[in-house]
Amino acid sequence: MKEHTRHIGLFINITLVALALAGAAIVVMNLAVVASERGVFTKQKRVAIVYRSALISPMVDGFVNKMKTLGWSEGKKVQYQWFLSYDDAQLLDFQARQVAAGKFDAVVAIGGPTAEAIKKFTSTEPTAFYTIEDPITEGLIESYHGSGNNFVGVGGSEVAARQVETLEELHHMSAGLGVLVFGSEPTSNASFALIDVAAKNDNVKIVKENITGDSDVVKAFADLKDHGIETVYITSGPSGNLMTGAIVAEAIAQKMILMGALRTIVQAGALLSVNVDTASVGEQLGKFVDQILRGTSPKDI
Repeated sequence: MKEHTRHIGLFINITLVALALAGAAIVVMNLAVVASERGVFTKQKRVAIVYRSALISPMVDGFVNKMKTLGWSEGKKVQYQWFLSYDDAQLLDFQARQVAAGKFDAVVAIGGPTAEAIKKFTSTEPTAFYTIEDPITEGLIESYHGSGNNFVGVGGSEVAARQVETLEELHHMSAGLGVLVFGSEPTSNASFALIDVAAKNDNVKIVKENITGDSDVVKAFADLKDHGIETVYITSGPSGNLMTGAIVAEAIAQKMILMGALRTIVQAGALLSVNVDTASVGEQLGKFVDQILRGTSPKDI
């Protein structure tokens, strides 16, 4: 998966020399500009893309590709500035402040904590977001029929319900569902909250196991086995991504069904993953940003 590190907010210093009969006048412009096909300089649109992990690159790629098909070629009509937080809350807050100060034409915020951080520091910059949670509950929008503010986006809270339903279809969870949560990581805990609600709606008992390091993996599975658990869900987050190999190996050793949201766990040997089509979500965000850059307010989309 490629990292997105291109065009990090560069400005082009252009000196235009206007010659007149009375003498020469030098005008210095410090603008992000692009030459149109007719040779006239027009201002590029500036878009901030804020996300937490390189693992969601398909969503980012979907966004960029959709923008291109809609006429927004990177480096010509639009300039992207990339902010990757690695799920670090302090770094995310710092980046959100940068975005607020940057006066971008549009912001793309991928992930609930990311969107919340942007909203905390700016209420004026139009933002297209994706969150795995309910955007109304998170306070990002006021209604599905109109955001009421400068935010518009896609919510994926229904995914958790589908994940629980899929596990139920595969194996009746009479003893409950084991859920692996990684410390205080925002993404992991947000993922757990959704699975917890979906499981309760399906009358499925949750057995939560907190993991802070590789040494906790064997103990967590032993505890789940003592509870009679045969089906385990791994929440998303940086630590979970790093420990995927050890978790999958222990699930196989204990003959347990393991599910998560990311396809990387299947690549590591887990039975299945269920999630939204991230590239399609990126394309939808591209449609939103296209409308924003053409002058439509997010609350009217």
